[in-house]
Amino acid sequence: MDRIAVILTGLLAASPAMVASAATITTLSVGFEGPAYVVGAIGGSPPYSAGQGGWGGYSPGSISDAQAFSGTQSLRSGGSLATGATHSLDPATQGDYPSASITFPTGYASDWWVQARVRVDSGGVGARLAMPTWGWYLEISGTGTPSFESAIPGQPPATLPSLGADALDQWLLVRMVHDASADNCGIGPGAEGRCIDFSISGADVDVSFSRYYTASGPLSQYLMLTGDAYWDDVAAGTGDPPALVPLPAAAWLLVSALGVLGARARRR
Repeated sequence: MDRIAVILTGLLAASPAMVASAATITTLSVGFEGPAYVVGAIGGSPPYSAGQGGWGGYSPGSISDAQAFSGTQSLRSGGSLATGATHSLDPATQGDYPSASITFPTGYASDWWVQARVRVDSGGVGARLAMPTWGWYLEISGTGTPSFESAIPGQPPATLPSLGADALDQWLLVRMVHDASADNCGIGPGAEGRCIDFSISGADVDVSFSRYYTASGPLSQYLMLTGDAYWDDVAAGTGDPPALVPLPAAAWLLVSALGVLGARARRR
C-alpha cells in the first residue's frame, strides 16, 4: 500500500505539469467570490473610481449570486455597448461597464492573452470583452451574433454569422490571444505577430477567428466588461494562454492507474 500511495502521489503531482505551461504569466485572475467581493454594487462612479477588488467604472455593474460558472458569485454588467468614436474605447464614451487594470505590453513581439466566462442574456444588448486603449474587443449580440475588432484604422469590426441560441443564456469561454511568432491570418512571411486570435467556446459553440492588424499596440491599461451579461473567472496575462482542462491522456492514465492499483490491493 505504501508503494501505491507513492505512485498515486507521483501521478497527482505530475498531472498539473501535463496541462500547464511554464511560460504562462497571469497578471489578473478573479472569480468575484467572497470575502473580497460581496453581493451588491461593485462600486465606482463618474469620474472613474475603484470599487470592490479594484474594479470600477461608469455606472458599473454588481456582484450577483443569481448565476455563477464556478463558486457562487459572478459579476453582472449592464448597459450600453456604445463605442463612441471609430476604434475608440475611451471610457468616457463607453456607456456602462466595470473595468480592472491589466497593464502589460501588447506589441508585435509580445505574447499575451485575455479570457473570461460569460453568460449573455438573450434579447439584451449583448456583451463585450474589451481591452483598451488600443481597441481590441470580442462581442456577442443579444441575438447571438459574434463580432471582433483588432484596431485596424478605417476598417469596421469583423462580424460572423449568428450562433443563435447556442451562444445565449449559457456559459461560454471567450478569449483574445496574441502569439508573437504565429501568422494565423495567413498573410505570409513578415506578418508574424500581426494577428489577434479570437475564440468563443461552449457546450454547443466552437468558433475561432484571426484578425490582422497593422500597427503595434501600446501598453494595455485596463479590461472592460460590458452589456447584459454575467461574467466569471476573468483572467489575463502574458506568455502562453493557460490550459483549460486536463489532457484526456493524463486523465485516462490516472483513472486507469487507480483501477489497476485498486484491483491489486483487493487481490492482496
